[in-house]
Formats: sequence, structure tokens, C-alpha cells
Amino acid sequence: MRYTTLLAAALLCTTITAQNDFLNYPIATNFTSRGSNATSPGEILMGYHKESFRGIGQWNPVKTELVTQFTATIQDQVGKTQETYYWVVRKGTDAKGPTLGTAGELYVSAAQKTPTSTVTSPISWTVTHTLTSPVAVPNDFFAVGFRLTAAKLWTKDGMSCWMAVGAKTSANAAGAMAGTQQVDQAWDLLATSKVATHPSMKRCWKITFQVKNPAFQVGNRFNSGNNYGPGGLYPDMLAKPAQGLAMRVNAKGADGQIALVFMSGDLVPFKLPIFFGTRFYLHPTSLVGAPLNLGVIASGKVKKVTIPAIPSFMAKKAVAFQALLVDVKKLSLTLSNAVKTQF
Repeated sequence: MRYTTLLAAALLCTTITAQNDFLNYPIATNFTSRGSNATSPGEILMGYHKESFRGIGQWNPVKTELVTQFTATIQDQVGKTQETYYWVVRKGTDAKGPTLGTAGELYVSAAQKTPTSTVTSPISWTVTHTLTSPVAVPNDFFAVGFRLTAAKLWTKDGMSCWMAVGAKTSANAAGAMAGTQQVDQAWDLLATSKVATHPSMKRCWKITFQVKNPAFQVGNRFNSGNNYGPGGLYPDMLAKPAQGLAMRVNAKGADGQIALVFMSGDLVPFKLPIFFGTRFYLHPTSLVGAPLNLGVIASGKVKKVTIPAIPSFMAKKAVAFQALLVDVKKLSLTLSNAVKTQF
């Protein structure tokens, strides 16, 4: 089997790539938000659930890291009053969300300040935080976001982060358009709370991080564009016109390589034999033999609508995907992270 041979060889012949953006965000921004924290200090976090994602940031040999940089779009309601905040990465579980307290902290930055400004009105910035060394993340649930300080005058003053609505509402005409089966992957850690909670509207915050391996994402396709936010993992089977499925790979330094996407009925719940490598996450018993060909990487990326309309017989089914980059000149292979969708 040619494609099985490709997969088996992937652990042996990997190519090093540059840092690639992993932005889990749809095509529209609806609001700026502090989650449910209002005037109080607390945290807003975007969860990367094990049920949906595997191997983000993982790099051969069996090493996990969230590489060196975070980017987000933040806002201050009064630009000239600088706000203090912290970047945070936490471990946790899909069911309970981020683990509270110092036990859950994988990374907390030093105190950061919003940029200086002279304006007395709301102003937004895209801010980047570069680490001196990578942050290791588990091949399991983790969450990325901000620790916010108190904003006593909120909503008149205070820091927030741009966000998109996930739930299908009138305010979300150009947003995620997810099906009702969507799992909420946004989390709050309130100052007085003993458990992590979800803010309303199945939202997500506009936060990007960078990884070394190819960053692979799956989203839903509808008439106003492709949605690669968390809602994109849950296409609406009843939408009219019917939604499709889109895929993209960010892979700087890999121009000319071919992006193949393998699929199976689920992500593997255990470590596969070393023959497959520990970076392969698709369930072998339901693996589809022939991969999808996304095309050739150009300018560090490739994206494609792979399924223009999802057929109704896919309702209530799960499909997992993982990309494999093939460098035909060097005869080398590189695996991406894996993603599972729920129809």
C-alpha cells in the first residue's frame, strides 16, 4: 500500500519548518470581551480540546512545544489609561476545562502593559508576545489566553480581547454558523470561582500562537466564506444552502511540497505502535486508503474547499483528518496536527 508506506516513513524523514500560525477564529469579529469577568480580575481562555485536536505543537522526536510566540487583538476602552495583563497557558480536561491555580499553569508571562496612547476613546491593537524559550504543551487539553486585572470602570474603561460569537444568532450572520452539536471551547476563570465556566454564546477570542510543525485546520464552508474557528468543526447539516468542508495548512518554508490529507472515522484513543510513529493520530481500523490532495504549498500555505456540500448521510458522524506534506525533491515527509469534526 503506497499511502501506508508514506505514513510509516513519516517519522523517519521529517523536515524542519518555520513557525506557523494556528488561529482558531472565524471570519467575523462580533464584539470585544472580558468574558464573564466584568469589573473583576480573572482569565479568558480558548480551549484546545483533546476530542477535537491532537498534536498541536508536537515536533519530532515526540516533543511538544508551543513555539515562542503569541499574538492577539486587544482593546482598551480609554487608550491613554494603560492596562496590565498577563499571557497564560493552562492544562486541563475537555470536561472540566482549564485546571485552576498554580497546578494548572504551564506558562504565565511577566506583567504586560497595553501600548501607550493619547486617545480617550476605545482603541485596539494587535499585540505580539515573544518567549525566550518554547512553552511545552501536553498532547491533551490545553488553553491559551489572558489573565486580566480588575477594570473598576468597565465598560467605560478596561482591557478586553476581540471575540467572535459561536452560537447561531441574528448577531452572527457572518460568523461561525455552526450546527447545534457544537461543543463550547471558550472558558472563563472568575476570581471567585472554584471551577472553570463557559461564557455565553459559545464565543472564541482572537488569539494566535505559533508552532513549528505544519498547522492544519478544518472548517465549515458557507456562502460568505470559510470558518476555521471552533464552530467550523461542527458543520450545520440543516443549513440552506448546505455547508461544505474546507481545509488549510500553514507551512512556512515548505513551498513546493504537496499537502495530502488522510482521514478516518475517529482519532486514536491510545498510542499507536512505533511503526506508525507517535505523531500519527488517526484510527487505523477506519483509515480511508486514498488521501485528499489539497495541492502544492505556495507562499507558506495551501487551502481548499474539499467537500462543497456535506451529504445528509454524514449526519451524527465524526471524521478525523491529518495532513502529510511530501517533499518530492528531498524525498522527505512531515506530519501536521490532527483535527476531528462532528457532523
